[in-house]
Amino acid sequence: MRPRTTSDPRDGFLRSLGAGSAIVAPLVIEGRVEHAITLHFNQPNAFDEIDALLLRSVASHVALALANVQVYDLERLRRTRAESLERVVRMLRDTRTTEEVVLVFAVTVSHEVKVACAIYEIDRTAATRRAVRTLEPARRGMPARVDASYLLPKLERGELTLSSKLPETERKRLFGTNSGAIVPLRSDGNVWGFVLFMDSPGAFDWEDVERRVYLRTLASHLELALSAAIGFERIQQLARALSESNEFKDDLLAMLAHDFKGPLTVIAGYCELLLESSPPALHEELETIYSQTQRLVRLADDAVALAQTQAGGFSLDRSVLDLREVVGESVKARNRAADRIRFEAPAQPVPVSLDPGRFNHVLDNLLMNALKYSDGEVLVRVSRGEENASIAVTDRGIGIPSEELGQVFTRFGRASNARRKGVSGSGVGLYVSRKIVEVHGGSISVASAEGRGSTFTISLPISDSL
Repeated sequence: MRPRTTSDPRDGFLRSLGAGSAIVAPLVIEGRVEHAITLHFNQPNAFDEIDALLLRSVASHVALALANVQVYDLERLRRTRAESLERVVRMLRDTRTTEEVVLVFAVTVSHEVKVACAIYEIDRTAATRRAVRTLEPARRGMPARVDASYLLPKLERGELTLSSKLPETERKRLFGTNSGAIVPLRSDGNVWGFVLFMDSPGAFDWEDVERRVYLRTLASHLELALSAAIGFERIQQLARALSESNEFKDDLLAMLAHDFKGPLTVIAGYCELLLESSPPALHEELETIYSQTQRLVRLADDAVALAQTQAGGFSLDRSVLDLREVVGESVKARNRAADRIRFEAPAQPVPVSLDPGRFNHVLDNLLMNALKYSDGEVLVRVSRGEENASIAVTDRGIGIPSEELGQVFTRFGRASNARRKGVSGSGVGLYVSRKIVEVHGGSISVASAEGRGSTFTISLPISDSL
């Protein structure tokens, strides 16, 4: 730096200061002269080298201070953008569906980053706008539907495309007179669409590299939210399809079981007539036909009850009954062929609120299982407590392996030893029985040891007196 006077013809600025002398010290920031400090004196040659040295020192300190201010402003802007990005991500966390994701993203980005935003979904070569949020300086552009064939190569390569790099016609169509960028969106490894960021020229006031990184980061969070939403919607669709399939299956099962029961009842009736009038030599064959027909009737009853429990059409026609009489009638019916069931009950009534038709289904299942899985006596005991009544059905049969006790009340659950021994069964009866007992407000449990027998216990709430 050297002294310059107002008479110097090379410096119009100094001449504008009038008579006298002046000294100028540039402010150099990051290698560029951005400002200057000027001292003006009324007299010619009013400064010396010491003054110039001091001014140079002052200029250096001021330039350093300005550089620090610029760094601070830059860091503050970066922090502000990072906070805005965090708020965008936080808003996306609460979204579930694709529509919610794209709408929340567009609105939040326009509010936080102060740029217009539109999200497009691509189907083959056509891009359809799914969400848009415009700002006052960016009212044109972002059409509802565009031909994206010219964009697909860039989108497939994952490139961020600045508006300035587009052909003039396409730039005006997408951005109008504004500037911005297009960032691809991918889902499951394929191009799902793209997000268009737009604002008036000069609005992106930070460095190009930073702008690219920031917009890519925004788009990557949108991709994550989109992938989660698309996955959620697929699960919902599969759940609805599965539910509809199950409903159809249950309706079909109930219809077939109901239609089977009618002919089976007729066959069973004719078997009873034949057993009464046929020669003894035919009784064994007729009894086999009759027992298998009865088995099919029970399976049809189980199928109807199973379909009703699954379809939510399980209703009860209750009345207060003496549990001793209900259980006693079932025991009497099962003791007709062989007197293997011993029945014990208290002397006083045991009032419970039951649907006798539904509950007899439970008792029949338990009694038939006890007779089927054992050869000896079956004990049925009714007891009464202060708040609950209980029915215990005990046999001394093959029992259930301890590790499989939790499976016997599941749908189609059967003990492995029963399958090994070839004992017939569908695995539906106990599942349906549990459902019926639970609808009555009770519970059913089992205690068993393999090779020693089982005890099934039903607990029901006591009702008011009969």
